[in-house]
Amino acid sequence: MEEQPHGSSQGRQSPEDVRTIRAARTAVAARLLANQSTLLAFIRRRLGHAAASERDAEDVFATTLRRSDALVAANALLAELPDAALLALASAISRHAILESSRQAARTRRIRASASDLLRARVACASEGTSDAARELSPLLQETLSEGDLAVIALRLNDLDWSAIAATLGTTPAGAHRRYYRAMQALAEAARGMGDRHRP
Repeated sequence: MEEQPHGSSQGRQSPEDVRTIRAARTAVAARLLANQSTLLAFIRRRLGHAAASERDAEDVFATTLRRSDALVAANALLAELPDAALLALASAISRHAILESSRQAARTRRIRASASDLLRARVACASEGTSDAARELSPLLQETLSEGDLAVIALRLNDLDWSAIAATLGTTPAGAHRRYYRAMQALAEAARGMGDRHRP
């Protein structure tokens, strides 16, 4: 937790100020970690859905620690808050982080569904007037690939680069490329299997 707050510089602070802020950040981090079980229980209740995993709760807790640290780095007096007030502040940060995560997840689901619909439409158009085997490709997509797989293929077909695809799907460029490669492999294997069924 030695990062400096955005827009600040230790060069503008006296050595005493730097020591005070560092001590405040360390003290607040220690107090929040001492109350980790309480905060995690609160976060789990706020997540409140069956799909939420322990990893989700830990991610929110890590975000809470990081944002609390940034606040203390900007105002060392926050280290003087009593425990109840400090936990209330951390809980508010956690609630906001959960809300942000929920909105991002909903946005990602909408993007993936839209991209998947686009790919299915392309395949359906390409299959019209072609062989029975080609027309079977559209349901094959749904059976073989997840919404995320369909999305990464559709976005790539729209000539987006890996950075843009990664930003859309909430992953890294390397992660997007790996998912695309695996999805195309799975699709090719399924298509080969379909071709074998249609051989005389």
